[in-house]
Amino acid sequence: MIKKKKKIDNTPTISNIKDLDQTKNLEDNLTDSLNNNEETYQDILNGLDKDSELGDSSIVSGNPEDLDIYFGSGNLDEDIIDESLVDNYIEDDMLVSAPVDDIPSDMYSNITLDSQTYDELENILADLSDDNDPESDIDSTIKDSKLQNKKVKKTKKSKTKKNKGTKGDKTKSKGTKDKNSKVSVLSSINTKMSLSVCGGVLLSLIVTFIVTMSGFSSSIDELVESNMSTVVKAYNTLLEDTILLTKNNLTTSNLTSLYKEEGLDGVESSYVCLIDADGKYTYHREYQKIGTQVDSQVILDLVEEHKKNPLMESGVTEYQLDEIDKYAGYYPCDNGWLLIVSANKDELYQTYYDVRKATLIDSGVILVVLAVLGFLVSLTVTKPIKKLTGVIHKIAELDFRSDEGLEKLCKRKDETGDMSRALRNMQGEIKNVISNINTASENISDNAHSLNELSNLVNEHSTDNSATTEELATGMQETATTAERIDSNINNILSTIDNISNKTKDGQNIAFEIMEKASKLKVNTQDASLNGQKMFADVRKETYAAIEKSKDVDKINSLTKTILDISDQTSLLSLNASIEAARAGEAGRGFAVVAEQIGHLANQSATTVENIGGIVKEVNDAVNNMAKCLETTLNFLEEKVLKDYDSFISVSEEYNSDADVFEKLMKDIYDSIVELDRSTELIADAISGISTTIVQSSTGVSDIAEKTSNIVELTIQTNQMVDESVEYAKNLNDIVDIFKLK
Repeated sequence: MIKKKKKIDNTPTISNIKDLDQTKNLEDNLTDSLNNNEETYQDILNGLDKDSELGDSSIVSGNPEDLDIYFGSGNLDEDIIDESLVDNYIEDDMLVSAPVDDIPSDMYSNITLDSQTYDELENILADLSDDNDPESDIDSTIKDSKLQNKKVKKTKKSKTKKNKGTKGDKTKSKGTKDKNSKVSVLSSINTKMSLSVCGGVLLSLIVTFIVTMSGFSSSIDELVESNMSTVVKAYNTLLEDTILLTKNNLTTSNLTSLYKEEGLDGVESSYVCLIDADGKYTYHREYQKIGTQVDSQVILDLVEEHKKNPLMESGVTEYQLDEIDKYAGYYPCDNGWLLIVSANKDELYQTYYDVRKATLIDSGVILVVLAVLGFLVSLTVTKPIKKLTGVIHKIAELDFRSDEGLEKLCKRKDETGDMSRALRNMQGEIKNVISNINTASENISDNAHSLNELSNLVNEHSTDNSATTEELATGMQETATTAERIDSNINNILSTIDNISNKTKDGQNIAFEIMEKASKLKVNTQDASLNGQKMFADVRKETYAAIEKSKDVDKINSLTKTILDISDQTSLLSLNASIEAARAGEAGRGFAVVAEQIGHLANQSATTVENIGGIVKEVNDAVNNMAKCLETTLNFLEEKVLKDYDSFISVSEEYNSDADVFEKLMKDIYDSIVELDRSTELIADAISGISTTIVQSSTGVSDIAEKTSNIVELTIQTNQMVDESVEYAKNLNDIVDIFKLK
């Protein structure tokens, strides 16, 4: 989107046009297009006659017969129009938008407007858009456009555009006046303050009027009722006195002379009338109504009420007669009549209406006076604000020179004085900032030159370092190759040592297993020997105990002998008893039977004892045989088994000792191999580390060489950026020169 254009002067003027005829043609086209806006058009021509730097807008005309207006932020600086600019321009009487590249090249010219003239042109176009003249070509064009979209953002996408963007920003920093800088009447502070004062006064007057007139109306109502009640009572008293004088013989002439000219003082519409119990006029100032029926329902209702309530009290009521609002004071007479004093309501309230009218007039006068005073007071506020606005416009135009008007405003003691002092302080601060920018640009320029010299030195040293690092890289590569070979041989040695170590470890494990088996055999043999000895002792002890217990059979023999002796004695006693029973004769017969039975028992006992003796003899023979067998077994255990256990223990101890010696030898061999393996691994690690270090060093040296080369390139780029920084510093100085500080 970059459009090439021939280089033009940075400050083009009307003199850039080839000839005066072209200027005349452009003037004619402007005149035809702007129609009746000749006065404003002349302002544009005046702006074209002035020298102006290229700002944010341009009038371009490649074809003098057509008026082409180009809006945008394009920079015709040197050879490039900045990219990404979407602009509005008029083509074939239609305002359209397109990127800069799409705008026909023949539409560009060297006529440019400064920012102020551009604003004036924009105001003209805005005014034309509000005009209803159908003959205006620009009128219909502007109505279909959106001029507010004319300004777009700029972007930077390459280093070649940075310098151009800086110069473009320089022209933008001049600022433009707001096209709506003139405040409308309705938006001005004067109008707002005046309207506020008028509104407040009007509101207070309305409230006062409502409150006052409401109270005054109530007072009028009370006064009317009071006066009418008093008057009707007085006329009733007069009537009663007349009745007494005439001795109840009243005539119409009496009533006429009594009430003809009577009524309320100052109220012409007031009059007195009498109404009888039938609702007919007994007396009325209009003679034709006497004897006629009353035509007011309100009065008739009072008559009916008086009939029902002879003691009814007097009062005042409101009614309507012939579409006229009236007030009536009534008094019930003793003879059944009703005395009425009537008057028109409007006449009774005339004073109220006059006061209300006068109050409204006075309020209007007060409102106008206060509005004028409010406007005058607002002028005292807005006048210094307008002066401040002028100073702010100067600042917007980058004019920071001292202003006498601002100094006078700073002496004020009110808020505008505070605003003025704050603006003066801001102006001073901005001037200081601009001065600092100027100083900074000079420092940037100086530093850029110093940086350029340092970059050249760095470039030279980097070139030397690059050559040295290349030589180091070559040596490192050769050393790395040798280290790789050593590392390969060390790996083979490590593999062999690992095999020997594994076999030694297997032998050590076997020896350890043999030693464990020998230990278990020894333990088992010792346990078996101990168990055998214990069993032998227990068996011998139990055997001897059994032999000793077998001797208890002899006690059975003694018992058997004793039982046999008892049996003999029992037989002898039985015989003696039989003899004694025979001597006793018949008396001892029972005793003889008992003696006989005892004899039989003694014989049986003797027989049993003989059987027991035979059994005991057999038992004695068996016990003797068992004792001989036990003695033989004990002798065998003691002489053979126990001695064999001792031999087994001796053999297992020797077997265990041999296995222990073998295990220690294998362990020593294994420890030596492990130590050798560790040493070899250390050597391998050292060689590998050396190789890795060499490779890393080689890589590092290569990186250093590459980075040194990059440093050289970066140094070249740094020199280019230094040149750009110098250019930027110049641009900063140009920007600072735009500001008017003195």
